[in-house]
Amino acid sequence: MQIQSTIYLLLTCSALWGVVYPTMQHDVDVKTCGPSKLWTGELGDFYSMDDSCLPDGQSFMKCEYTKDRQITSTIVKCDDKPNTKCRCHTSYDYRTVCECVNPTPRPKFPGTGVLRWTGTEFHDNYWSGSGEWGHPMQVDVSGEVHKDEGGGFMMRSMVVEWPYDYTSDEGPVVNTVVIMVVPNHDGGNFTEYTKINDGKCWKKQVDREGGDLTSLWKEHGEVYFKLTSQKPKANDVIAQTWEQFEQGIEHDIAWKWKMEYYAKNNVAIPNTYEEIKREPGYYTKTQLEYRYEQSRGDDASSFDIADICG
Repeated sequence: MQIQSTIYLLLTCSALWGVVYPTMQHDVDVKTCGPSKLWTGELGDFYSMDDSCLPDGQSFMKCEYTKDRQITSTIVKCDDKPNTKCRCHTSYDYRTVCECVNPTPRPKFPGTGVLRWTGTEFHDNYWSGSGEWGHPMQVDVSGEVHKDEGGGFMMRSMVVEWPYDYTSDEGPVVNTVVIMVVPNHDGGNFTEYTKINDGKCWKKQVDREGGDLTSLWKEHGEVYFKLTSQKPKANDVIAQTWEQFEQGIEHDIAWKWKMEYYAKNNVAIPNTYEEIKREPGYYTKTQLEYRYEQSRGDDASSFDIADICG
């Protein structure tokens, strides 16, 4: 479900979280860099270059393949900043890539209540996103997600589909999608309702509970969200920024959440969300602002199925 967006920021491990200590250059060494032979070609053998965390959890072996077909191995030590450790993920070229990150786990949004958002989605079918030779377009978007004390869940979001024709002047297709999941009165399964735009509500029985407010915060692929900044505020509140970046062969995507973390309750309330996606001839940027409303504290639902389904 497409409800989110971003700004592009690539953080390098050596600049922010680690100090690099060069070691040695050598031929393929399974014990240090953990490569495996991929294929043998006219230029010789080719190997994957996998990084790996070292046993102390505070450093990792970084492996790079040089132009003269040697492997340069480097030990990267996470510096003396508190709460940093090695973490790895699989990159777009199927390598294991490690970095030093703040290991603070992602917080959850409140267990009940309502999150509403408003914002914009911008699109340009020119790589730079400048619009000089492209066709810049923008739409206003909004949505809401509910989770009530009785277990009911509702999410309304606007799904924007942009034209892929680089020369097209056609506008986007925008659909409003509503999903509701409520527990049955017999205490058994759940009933799910789906509605698109002004169409009818489609109803079916499911054996799972609906989502929650944290359903908005999705991980993407093999990479992960990282806590990139935090600043204490009053009354045990910490302003946090969480970012995720995906580098593909011909595309990149960056996601960013800004939120206030309430340490005493171990929950976070989002303030803004941004996403930027770039690929040849295609650029999108979404920016959203959030507003949280507390649950009323009873079993009354915060949304009306009859009103939504008509």
